[in-house]
Amino acid sequence: MQNYYYKQVQFGPGGITPAVRMILAANVVVFILTSIAGLIDRYSGSDMLSFIILRLGISPKLCLGALHIWQPLTYMFLHSGLFHIFFNMLMLWMFGVEVERRMGTRVFVIFYFFCGLGAGLFSLAFNSGMFAIGHSLSMSVPPALWSAPTIGASGAIFGVMLAFGLLFPDRMILLFFVFPVPALYFVIGLCFFELYYLIFMHGGGISYAAHVGGMLFGFLFLRNPAAITKAVGGVAGKLVKPAERDDYYDTASAQKKVDAILDKINREGIHRLTRAERAFLREHIRRQKH
Repeated sequence: MQNYYYKQVQFGPGGITPAVRMILAANVVVFILTSIAGLIDRYSGSDMLSFIILRLGISPKLCLGALHIWQPLTYMFLHSGLFHIFFNMLMLWMFGVEVERRMGTRVFVIFYFFCGLGAGLFSLAFNSGMFAIGHSLSMSVPPALWSAPTIGASGAIFGVMLAFGLLFPDRMILLFFVFPVPALYFVIGLCFFELYYLIFMHGGGISYAAHVGGMLFGFLFLRNPAAITKAVGGVAGKLVKPAERDDYYDTASAQKKVDAILDKINREGIHRLTRAERAFLREHIRRQKH
């Protein structure tokens, strides 16, 4: 596995990449629609927004009790307010663009939804487990653990942030927009922070279980990316064009393809390359520079 080594401090990764753009757009569209539902509720006295959040967010009571099995996927497109979605989408842009460039669009899509789904399932298991243990021990347990829905893309984004730290360990991040910290140390500190709050702190409207779950599943993906990509690639691969698909860190396969393109240039000339072959060659050269 190759790593990038940058020493400069910068804000943001530059231009947006295809999957990040798609995810940003989907979240913004859903946020606009739910905001409209909230306005309708305000003037008509209906309860449309609460109905949407309860049905599409992760509620152990409905997901496990009423078999709303879609909730661990749909919850990541809902946000509770402007600050919530703004912060999540800012983090997605700042960290996701670099990770997508490194992984390739197809693999990044798989990675993002793998982390988001894993975060949702981990949150579901943790909340329902804590609720069950508390009841079995006759302890006072917040009813929200069982019924209140979890929403937001932060679980998937925490997985993306973990990947950024592991793939670009020396990249400098401005902590609190002031203190430069290597990305690897930033991620390690983030992991300890989230684990501490998950174990010792509760409430506050923040799902630390989803954050920890997203990082956990992100780590599992990075440990064996080829197997996970192969297992779910048939579904996620339909979301992007064939020309955008690539093998995750499969340098041997990439080199074979480069050799074939170079042979074609020797035989027929560079003007005979297809658009896809030219794009692949440019991408290969870009990766080799890092």
